[in-house]
Amino acid sequence: MDGRLLLDCPPQTLAHLYQLGGRPDDIDLVLLSHAHSDHIGGIDLLLLGVVVEHGDRLRERPLAIAGPPGIRTRVGELIGSSRRLPGPRDPRLRWFEQEGGSSFTWQDIRIDCISVEHAPDLPALGYRVRIGGRTLAYTGDARLTPAIDELAAGSDLLIVECGGARERGHFEWDDVRELRGRLPAATRVLVTHYDHMTAPERSSLPNIELAEDLARYEL
Repeated sequence: MDGRLLLDCPPQTLAHLYQLGGRPDDIDLVLLSHAHSDHIGGIDLLLLGVVVEHGDRLRERPLAIAGPPGIRTRVGELIGSSRRLPGPRDPRLRWFEQEGGSSFTWQDIRIDCISVEHAPDLPALGYRVRIGGRTLAYTGDARLTPAIDELAAGSDLLIVECGGARERGHFEWDDVRELRGRLPAATRVLVTHYDHMTAPERSSLPNIELAEDLARYEL
């Protein structure tokens, strides 16, 4: 978002960032919704670009990484013993481990954190991001619950996942349609994390946009 913010960091993040003309140095903040590897698997290579390429030199500003409680430990398990993950007090990185219902500000970006339901015993957050006078809401992986309505309230754009199986803690397409019907017409809905092979015809998804890899969306 705005070339400065990552919503989750899947394994293909760094490659896509370079394809879009960006660099790790451009990123100010990474919001990790939960600890599953398809959402944090790219953090290793991102930190390679942020920490190792700089060596002991500091960026002009530290990179902030936020997520639910325990996210730094989970990232450490993923990376293993490596200088790509320096100590928690290293000035090149700033960690925010947030509970649902909390908020924080980084640079000029305001973030509200809302607990969502995904997998049993796994903390998961949705985020409402305020930047440049606009508000974006992001569900991460979640099932449709009242928390999603709270998350979406007042947003200009809602990014919602559709993993396709409620029993696995995801939206199904009927859930997306139901939520779209409850939101103001002015709120755009952009669906991500869906199976392109089984997605319904776009004509059956009125006022719903389907995200595509490497596409750009104006907010």
